[in-house]
Amino acid sequence: MATTSYAAILTERNLNGRELTPQNNSSPKYQIKNLNFWYGAHQALFNIDFLIPERSVTALIGPSGCGKSTFLRCLNRMNDLVEGARHTGSILLDNEDIFVVHLTWLIFVEELAWCFKSRIHFLSRYLKM
Repeated sequence: MATTSYAAILTERNLNGRELTPQNNSSPKYQIKNLNFWYGAHQALFNIDFLIPERSVTALIGPSGCGKSTFLRCLNRMNDLVEGARHTGSILLDNEDIFVVHLTWLIFVEELAWCFKSRIHFLSRYLKM
């Protein structure tokens, strides 16, 4: 099995006329500031500060139970459906707080257009609210 280095891929992109996305000049798509999250009395996330640049790929890697899914659920407000869940801190998407009062959960999820494994799963979770 052949592997290609990252540098070779970038060189090939340049030779084919595809420009690279400059990461140092990119504005952040998501800005997470001092995010803490609780399921009832259990704190699952602790003081997360994180920038996700636009037009980038970000991987969350860690052991089972470390908070990866909880963090992703915070980004798309799916934790709003969990009884007893609460957070502190802020999550900005394009410099707007995703938890603003005028933005209801359903409107936010429709605008964000996250992909769900099935429509039935999405609707059944929403209808339980």
